[in-house]
Amino acid sequence: MYIKILIEKFKTVNYLRKYQGKRYELWLMLVITIPRLLYGYTSLRAIGDFALANQSNVIDFFNVYRSRVPSYSTIRIEMKRVSFIDLFHNFNKWGRQLSKNYLLQK
Repeated sequence: MYIKILIEKFKTVNYLRKYQGKRYELWLMLVITIPRLLYGYTSLRAIGDFALANQSNVIDFFNVYRSRVPSYSTIRIEMKRVSFIDLFHNFNKWGRQLSKNYLLQK
C-alpha cells in the first residue's frame, strides 16, 4: 500500500526529458535509487548493481513491461534531469502521509 502511494508521488516529479527515447519511467528509477541512498549506498555503480541483482524481483513486483532494469549509466543520466526540489517535496509528502496513517492505526 505505502509503496503504491510513493510511486504515485514519484509520478508527479518534474524533470527534463523528452518522451521520445524513454525506455524507463522516472518513478521506477526513483524507486530503485531512493532506498539505496537511504541505506547509504551513494555510488551510482552500487545502485546499478543492486538493480541488476534484483532485476527479476523488480520486474515482477512492479509489473515492468521491459525485461530488464535501467543500468547505472541510465540512472546517472536521468538523475541529473530530476528537479531535486520537486522530488524532495514529493518524498516529504509521502513521509508525512505515511506517519499520519501510522499514528491513526495506533
